[in-house]
This record gives sequence, C-alpha cells and structure tokens, in this order.
Amino acid sequence: NGCVNTNSVVLIVNPAPVLNSTLTPPAICSGSTFGYTATSLTAGVAFGWTRATISGITEPGTAGAVAAVSEVLTNTTTAPINVTYVYTITANGCVNTNNVVVTVNPIPVLSSTLTPLAICSGSALNYTATSATVGATFAWTRAAVVGISNIAGAGATSGINESLNNTTATPVNATYIITPSYGGCAGTPFNLVVTVNPTAVITSAAGKTICDNASTAYNATSSTVGATFAWTRAAVAGIANPAGGGVTAAINENLDNTTTGSVNVTYVITSSYGG
Repeated sequence: NGCVNTNSVVLIVNPAPVLNSTLTPPAICSGSTFGYTATSLTAGVAFGWTRATISGITEPGTAGAVAAVSEVLTNTTTAPINVTYVYTITANGCVNTNNVVVTVNPIPVLSSTLTPLAICSGSALNYTATSATVGATFAWTRAAVVGISNIAGAGATSGINESLNNTTATPVNATYIITPSYGGCAGTPFNLVVTVNPTAVITSAAGKTICDNASTAYNATSSTVGATFAWTRAAVAGIANPAGGGVTAAINENLDNTTTGSVNVTYVITSSYGG
C-alpha cells in the first residue's frame, strides 16, 4: 500500500572445527607406544577417533571418544607401515574429520649369515652385513680376544674388513656384535662368530743325515693339530733321483748319491691348516 519497512535476519555460521595439532606426528619404532593428543582452536570441541585393522600391524582396529591416543603398535614386516587415525571433531553442532597418520618403523634384523667361513690368520674378513629392511644401517664391536693380537675394534658400517692375527697354534673364535638400525630403531644385537685359523708351523727337525740309498725316513710335524703337509724336492747334481714331491707328512725316498762326497738335498715342506 505504498509502505516500506525492513527487518534484519541474523544467521550465525559456525566454523567447521579442525585440528591444530600436527597431522603427521614423528614416526615410532615397532613395539613402542604411540602417544598423541588432539587439539583445536575452536572452543567446546569434542573428539572421537577410530583406527582400522591394518595388515602388518599386530594390534586390531580400535576407537576412542577422547582427544588422546596411547597404544602400542607392532610392525611385523620389514618395511615402514603408515597407520591412520580418523579423528571426528564436533563443535556447535558442526562435524568435521581429520586424518592423523603415524609411521611405524620396523625393527630390522640381519639377513646375512652369522656363521661365515673360517679365515686364515692375517687374512681380511671381508664380511658385509645385510638386512631385509631396505635402508637399514649397522654398527659393530669386537672385544679383544686372547690369542688374537689385534686390539678391540668397532665400526659404524655394514662392511667388516679386519685382518685378524692368530698368535696361537689352534683356531681362535672372534665374536663381532652387530646391531642393525632403521629410522632410529635399533634391532636386537647379533653375534657373528668368526674362526681364525692359525698359520701352521713345522716343529720337526730342519735337517738330518742319511747314508747313500737309505730311506730319508722323515716325518713332518706341527704344533697345530690337524695340519697337513706338501713337499717338493728339486733335482740335485750328484743325486741320481729325479725331482720329487708329495702331499704327505712322511718323506721316505731312497736317495742315490753318485759322488764320492756328501751332497745336500733340500726338501721344501709347506704346512697348511683349514685351507
């Protein structure tokens, strides 16, 4: 009727609540407790969360109606696994969801042999530690051992290339303690036992005198029990026998001296143990 009026309608738009706590917390080690507390800048927020069952994580899916999560997560694989917590945030009748993702690192183990082949005294070990966990790192220690002249050793590499010197007449075991790690997660230390074989030394006499055409009747011996022997003899002027050789400790040749004087005949004897 030609009349005009105005009215104001006020609509309150509440914000969608969101988390202001990190959505990517630091990774944890398998078997450790994941502790997390959700926060939001929106006043009066209520929290709830769920976690599904994940392949490779021992613990079954679970849920909570609080801001805090505190549970042990166990990774049974050799690779990192991401675990997602779905947070439901409610405030002033408004509902929103945020995903909080935590990485559960594996506990690495050795996949390389713990019983390597024996080495000879003075030879390099040439051992490389490996793990099925890609990117694993390694540290090792070796205590001083009676019978091994090397002092204690240690390293922070996968390769162990020490040359160990056995000063005895018998094999000596040296133990390396190797600890694999991944993402700050240290695995169980493993004992690598290396046998260091001795250098077999001949202990039998270095010479003897025999009569013409009599047996040498020599038997090589060593202080290293189980040592084996090989010998060679070159042809010698004044000795009718051709060059000879053998792979036994006993040398029983009859040497024929064709001269009127004494002739020296040299046998080169090589002792061995464990290759």
